[in-house]
Amino acid sequence: MEKTVVRRGNSAALPLTRDMLELLGVRPGDAVRVRFEGQRMIVTPARRLVPDDAFDATMEAVLEENAEVLQRLAR
Repeated sequence: MEKTVVRRGNSAALPLTRDMLELLGVRPGDAVRVRFEGQRMIVTPARRLVPDDAFDATMEAVLEENAEVLQRLAR
């Protein structure tokens, strides 16, 4: 698919069709993350749909280190 970059005020924009928005699972006004790999621009919804492995590992370590305190707080 080929799209045209258009001018919007002092900026440039890449208009997304309704189908493109649906494929991304976003609506106008939603936040997205943009990253680049070479000349590729990758756009993903800002919400995290799948937990990050590093976050999971860190949480597991914190829970293990603080298990006793957390158990007492849960009572």
